[in-house]
Amino acid sequence: MRRTLLAATLLGVCAFAQQKPATPAPTQAQQQPQAQPQVPLDPKKAQLKADSDALAKAAQELQELLAKTKSDEMSLPVIKKAEEVQRLAKQVQKDLKQK
Repeated sequence: MRRTLLAATLLGVCAFAQQKPATPAPTQAQQQPQAQPQVPLDPKKAQLKADSDALAKAAQELQELLAKTKSDEMSLPVIKKAEEVQRLAKQVQKDLKQK
């Protein structure tokens, strides 16, 4: 039961991480890159971005592992990756609450 709940939760996280907002086709004015100075991110934003990127990568890897396994069994690598995704999701959530 717990594994099923964990797997369902993680599949939801994977689906959420892969969603991309629909963007309209860029016009010619938007296609030309504008020279804007790079504003350095503050340490909190940089950490949040790094954690979010790691979460998205881990969720994608978990989804690939789940696609390779049979539906009625959970292998140790899948469980470990699921725990990593859960840990990263909690870290991102904690970082967002601190803001």
